[in-house]
Amino acid sequence: MDISISNAKEYVSVDYPALIENMDKALLTLGGDETITKTYNSSDRLELRFRPKDTFCKPVYGDRSLDTSLLLKVRRKKGSKESDVQSEIVGVVNNSYEFRGMADYQYVPVEKKRNDYKVIHDDVVMSDLRDISWLKEENRASFIPPAVFSRTDVPQKYYYQKDFKSKLPTDKPTSDATRKREPAIFVKFSIDKVPDETSPEFKIYEKEDKYKKSLDELKKLFKKQPIWCRSGLIANCNLSFELLKRLLPVVAFHWMSGPWRTLWNRFGYDPRQNPEAKLYQTLDFRIRKQLNVDVIPARRTHRKPKSDSYKFRVGCFPAFKQTYYQMCDVEVPEVQQIIHSNDGKEKKCTERDGWCEEDTIDKCRDVLTKHIEELEAEQGETHFKNIRPKQKKKTRKRTGNTESSEETSTDESAIEEMQAAINDSSGDEVEENLS
Repeated sequence: MDISISNAKEYVSVDYPALIENMDKALLTLGGDETITKTYNSSDRLELRFRPKDTFCKPVYGDRSLDTSLLLKVRRKKGSKESDVQSEIVGVVNNSYEFRGMADYQYVPVEKKRNDYKVIHDDVVMSDLRDISWLKEENRASFIPPAVFSRTDVPQKYYYQKDFKSKLPTDKPTSDATRKREPAIFVKFSIDKVPDETSPEFKIYEKEDKYKKSLDELKKLFKKQPIWCRSGLIANCNLSFELLKRLLPVVAFHWMSGPWRTLWNRFGYDPRQNPEAKLYQTLDFRIRKQLNVDVIPARRTHRKPKSDSYKFRVGCFPAFKQTYYQMCDVEVPEVQQIIHSNDGKEKKCTERDGWCEEDTIDKCRDVLTKHIEELEAEQGETHFKNIRPKQKKKTRKRTGNTESSEETSTDESAIEEMQAAINDSSGDEVEENLS
């Protein structure tokens, strides 16, 4: 085999993504010699249109890359031996175009007839200048496809595998792990009638023996007091937070607006028809910014246990900067006097003040703010310490001649975390830890 180099030239390679039978038609799909030359000189992507006469044909793009190859010409006479060939290097390939991507989705301009389809390309594409009235013709076909259907033309390799963290569904309707949990019943103040019972999805719990004792405990609390905040319930029952969250929608619905917003209401009890329900109304109290209360007292005020943090007590700073109290849980005589000022004279339940007199909420907030200011002045800054969302206390262990330290969470911090979690769930309580 003889190999010779004569007048080597530089060539551009096009890796055409099809079998070529007609070179002229192949060049036409690339736009012709002029378009190929223009694309090469401008370093643009090379467009290949499989239907070059169709204006709406989406092209497939060829990317240009540097190459170092030789263009080899091989000749063999027909009927000769396979080893009797002549080879000649005719040039060097320095650049090549490869079509690695996919063409965009194609939308062919056709109209469906009775038993066939009609190509409407010539009807929607003007080949000459026409009067504007052409656009107003009633029988004119409308064909305005988007410029691009797909944002990417590079195929992605995705190896489908089983998600080991997911759990397969089970046929057992009472399985806690796979049961579809429907949302609790949330109502607005404008509702005509309060719900009398829970949704069917939650009635399943009433039939399960393992929840009977817990449900009985919840029902007793709601029989004693028809409206509760969730933090109050967690402090007055022996249920865990997760269990309370699961069973609470079985016995009560949730107010989204009005004087009892963020609270849980026993099914069938309508506080809008009972003036005595004003004791259970919501009192949204926030420590005002101008107060220097990012801290709480360390010694003199003898704070109550965290389980009572849903109450506002005399001589104690609030556990959080913002708390939704129930009026019955604000143990401040002056506030209670304002609440009961219209006992027996309640006329109408309003969305803002409920059964109380107008501006009762604002008056109560002013009293509580004054109480905080006086308590701060009495204690003084020297008796305060910063509160963190998670309080840690350090303990030291001595083993032999070495001493190690470890951090353990106090019981008080654990309760505080639970209170914060309760207040973050379902919008029931919106309280902030002091930072």
